[in-house]
Formats: sequence, C-alpha cells, structure tokens
Amino acid sequence: MIHPTLHRIGETLHLTAVGVWCGALFGAGVAAAVAFPTMRNLDPTLAAYPEYTGEHWMLAAGRVAARVFVITDIAQFVCAFLAVVGFMLATFAGDRTRSWLRFFRAAALGAAFLLVSYHLLIQGPRMDRDLRAYWDAAASGDNDAAVIRQEAFSRQHPGASRIMTATFIATLATLGLGAWSLAGGRKDRVA
Repeated sequence: MIHPTLHRIGETLHLTAVGVWCGALFGAGVAAAVAFPTMRNLDPTLAAYPEYTGEHWMLAAGRVAARVFVITDIAQFVCAFLAVVGFMLATFAGDRTRSWLRFFRAAALGAAFLLVSYHLLIQGPRMDRDLRAYWDAAASGDNDAAVIRQEAFSRQHPGASRIMTATFIATLATLGLGAWSLAGGRKDRVA
C-alpha cells in the first residue's frame, strides 16, 4: 500500500542525510588539504612538544585534522543510519514496483554503508591508536618511538584516503540517483 506522506518523509530524510554525509566528507578533505600545507609553510615550534626534534608542523596540522575527522566520523555514523532508515521508509511506503533506478540507489547506498563501516570499525581505530602513540611519544620526547609510530600511521594513510574518496563517490552517486528518482527519472521496471 502506498503512503505518499511517509514516502516523502523517507525520501527527505534519506536525501538530507546523504547530502550531509557527502558534504562532511568533502569538507574534511578540504580542511586537511588546507591545514597541512599551511602549517608546513608556517613551520611552528610547539611548546607542548619541547623535546621533540621532528617536524612540529606535522603535529600541529595533524592535531587540527584529527579533530575535523572525529567530527566527520560522528556525522558519517549518524548520516549512514538516517540514510538507510529513510531509504527503507521511502521504499516500503512508496510504489513497490521494482525498478533499476531503485536497485542502483540501494547498491550505491550499500557501498557507502559498507565503506564507512569498515572505516569506523576497523581502519579508523587502528590509525587512531598509532596517531595517539605518535603524539604521546613526541610529547614525552621519545623521538625514536615517535618516528616509528608516525611511520606506522603514514603507511595506513593512502588506504584511508582511498576509502574516504570511495565513500564520497558512493554518497555522491546515491545523492544523484535519489535526486533523479524524485525528479521523475526513467522508470525502468523490472519484471
């Protein structure tokens, strides 16, 4: 049975959550792309790390970026949940006729959900552990341990960037397909 009001609420919730999710990822990427070169050019010396002989700009930019990424991860967690709930509500309250467009929307949302789940449950905690150990070693003046932990974190960074980029693409695709669907996109029905 079609419930137009519930369908609209579900679509609105879904598309709003996906839009915020996509925007949070984009904003975090921009913040990191600005913070690191800016700090490198400023070349600060941080009073909180008096005995650390490594690059203080990397610590300064990393501390700022880490906060941005924590906020982004919270936004991703909340938005992923709301996007799935909204999509399910819209699907069950709307026209139950199967379509290719709905299939691709679900696939893109599923991909984004799996990517963020991997990041939040596996990749993020592992990276956070190395990052905090790097900061602690630098603060205590244990330069050798700080270098080891920084290198451990840096080895994981390319993979994290790929996951973040893939999640951004999946959320952008979900958003685009959802907008196309609401605009009356082609109704390729599946028998």
